[in-house]
Amino acid sequence: MKYFFVTMMIVFNSAISFGNTCPFADGDFGDVISSPEFSTSKEVRSKIPKNVFWANRAFFSTFNSSSCKNAFVTSTFEQLATGDAFYYYRSVEDSCDGGNTYGIIIKAGKSKAIATISDGYVECL
Repeated sequence: MKYFFVTMMIVFNSAISFGNTCPFADGDFGDVISSPEFSTSKEVRSKIPKNVFWANRAFFSTFNSSSCKNAFVTSTFEQLATGDAFYYYRSVEDSCDGGNTYGIIIKAGKSKAIATISDGYVECL
């Protein structure tokens, strides 16, 4: 019985700590980053770092590497209520994304996406 109680406490605490890994309501990317809940830095052109690419290779493998090589911007943003920091990489070149916005959102200090951006729509993973 003692071990059952300890096991249940571990499971319960894990559910609490992992339950809110994506604080974004599924919806429009522009609405998410312009929300008063977040403070967002200026976007800058960026190549996708190797660790981010490999952690999200299923997502990035859908892009043509030659037309998308320099087609991404990145920015950091912070959830003001919690202080949690995030960053994103999103496409900005029509030759890469066909005039749409595609990308990923990652929690700061991590490499694996917690949300995707598809045609400007954010979806938590």
